[in-house]
Amino acid sequence: MENQDPKSELFAPGLSPEPRALPELCRVLTDDSPLPTVAVEGADHIVRYANPSFCLLAEKTIDNLIGRPFAEAVPEGAMNGCIPLLDRVRDTGKAENLAEQEHSHSGPQPVYWSYSVWTIRDEEKRQVGVTFQVSDASEAVQYRQEATEMNEKLLLAGIRQHELKEVAEGLNVRLQRSMRETHHRVKNNLQVVVALAEMQLEGDGATLPSSALIRIASHVRTLADLHELLTQRVVSHPEDDALPTQTMLERVIFLLQPAFGDRHIQYEIAAMMLPMNQSAALSLLVSELVSNALKHGEGDITVTLERHVNEACLTVCDHGNGFPPGFDAQKSANTGLDLIISMARHDLRGDVKFTGRPQGGACVEVTFPVAP
Repeated sequence: MENQDPKSELFAPGLSPEPRALPELCRVLTDDSPLPTVAVEGADHIVRYANPSFCLLAEKTIDNLIGRPFAEAVPEGAMNGCIPLLDRVRDTGKAENLAEQEHSHSGPQPVYWSYSVWTIRDEEKRQVGVTFQVSDASEAVQYRQEATEMNEKLLLAGIRQHELKEVAEGLNVRLQRSMRETHHRVKNNLQVVVALAEMQLEGDGATLPSSALIRIASHVRTLADLHELLTQRVVSHPEDDALPTQTMLERVIFLLQPAFGDRHIQYEIAAMMLPMNQSAALSLLVSELVSNALKHGEGDITVTLERHVNEACLTVCDHGNGFPPGFDAQKSANTGLDLIISMARHDLRGDVKFTGRPQGGACVEVTFPVAP
């Protein structure tokens, strides 16, 4: 591939640009994402944004994509349903998925892409474009084809009927479960990112403040790191759908520590395994709480996670002035507090308390149920 600058100008010459808040939001959300992402607009689905992961997947430079119709910039096969899919999402505003579509490719092997498509709306809820993520499904298709060929060879070799049935059923169950779980995880994490973006777009200004973009970028990096951990876990423990809390939270804290300068994050994390949905919520919660302590508190920050039979308790404390007298989280809620309360009560199914420390400083305590 040619050298390219993925953060170059997002609009082609001669095209009317959207307000810069939208492309900046797309850039911050997905530039560092390992998931290939594209944003298009108009009846011809003109490409307005493509992140580096998509450029790598499509083997195109950013200049070969921006300002061109998607079907022209990235030619699709004659039977591919991608363009009708983009038409439907643009017309209805409803998100859709499309799996394993054959894609035109110059290589010797066929290429298959899967799509997850949804609309982008501005602060006034008007549709300003369509964005979608692309994943390379070629290996899954090839795996299924190879499995079929293997089964045929086994049958021809005289393998008994019931053994062949068990092998085929096992392969199909694992493949279907993997696809279902992957779509579910990506959907849930996309909903977190979309919720963060929508909360920021509800403000009066047309352009997002840098602090809001930094917060969203931090959460996207946390989600990407979680997916990397989960991928490593699946490779080493194929039947397990849980993550170790120590490994997970230590990595989150490691990512946050450089922003603290001379202040340190002290932590004590109990060893336990949590399902993916709780792992994602807990990681984002720690990221938000520690970031708030950096912004509003003073001194070192302490993060502890303890387990008491069927309940876990997360505590994040600082050494600043603490919460003001009569502090009411509901009445004082802002974007950060709304996110903390939402993740604690809805994602973790727990409870959250905002208290002061006797020796000074603020303390946030989140308790939530865990499986025995």
